[in-house]
Amino acid sequence: MPEEIVILIMTAMVGTFTVIGLKILVSARKARRGEIGKEEVQRLAETVEGLQDQMYQVRDGVSELHERMDFAERLLTKGEKDR
Repeated sequence: MPEEIVILIMTAMVGTFTVIGLKILVSARKARRGEIGKEEVQRLAETVEGLQDQMYQVRDGVSELHERMDFAERLLTKGEKDR
């Protein structure tokens, strides 16, 4: 069960990074063509930074969950050996 949760979270992270990358690519192309202004570029840059911060928090949360799962597995394994 915990492995599925980790896989689901990682899949969500990859999808989010893909969307972020596509937004940056589209914005860069529009900026080169002069279709968007500097203000919009700045707003998009701030949005990307915010999304990156959120992804780092998710990554940290996944790491913490993984450490807890490993700890619980060690305790369960130790308990089974003691029987």
